[in-house]
Amino acid sequence: MTYAEALKWSEYMKKRGTLNLGMRLESGLAHLQAMVINRTGGYKGGGAANPRDFMPHADKQVEQTAMTLAQAMELFK
Repeated sequence: MTYAEALKWSEYMKKRGTLNLGMRLESGLAHLQAMVINRTGGYKGGGAANPRDFMPHADKQVEQTAMTLAQAMELFK
């Protein structure tokens, strides 16, 4: 595989996700489960289901917090 081909595959994977068939199947089923739960009223305590709730093998999402411009400037000093 040439470097140019590797870059193309890297871009594809960033856009479409992993090439692992098992992970793709898990992702599809998780989206289906979340859709069904949200359609039937969500969780009992309230709130909507997230597909990542049903993906035990996926990396956990890091919650991003918003920062002001001043905070960013201070961070990069």
